[in-house]
Amino acid sequence: MAKTKMASEKILMKSMTETGKPYRTPEQLSNAIHERVRQEKEDTTELRAELTKKIAYEMPRACPEAVNGVVTGLI
Repeated sequence: MAKTKMASEKILMKSMTETGKPYRTPEQLSNAIHERVRQEKEDTTELRAELTKKIAYEMPRACPEAVNGVVTGLI
């Protein structure tokens, strides 16, 4: 067990020196992605609301899904 742990630490250290970046677990990677997406959604909330009003006015018979699709495409 100790031999395996030493081997894995050696591999991690080698990859760190080659890439210059520390190892990040899959959980850390997914959390970073979720944070970035959440921040992007918060940043575009006002723009999305404005575009939704505009598209709903221009396409009065469109269902909400269609309006949302058009707005998402514009953003």
